[in-house]
Amino acid sequence: MPLGTSYLTETVPYVASGVTQQLTPAQMNATFGAGNVKTATKSFSIVQNGQTINFIKNVPRYCDAGLLALLVLHNAPVV
Repeated sequence: MPLGTSYLTETVPYVASGVTQQLTPAQMNATFGAGNVKTATKSFSIVQNGQTINFIKNVPRYCDAGLLALLVLHNAPVV
């Protein structure tokens, strides 16, 4: 399921100061730092602090330090 399919866009919504913007993966890396943006190689869910977080294949997502550690701990399929 590559980016650009009819149901996946090439951008990811991001809210800053109450304003929603659409960021490309490159803009996400520039905003959050490349090491903090992970892209799932397959869709999966993971639970952090009682909340289910869904990762969708090929969709980049910002991850804080706690989520990054959890992804590593569970060998999550992210790059």
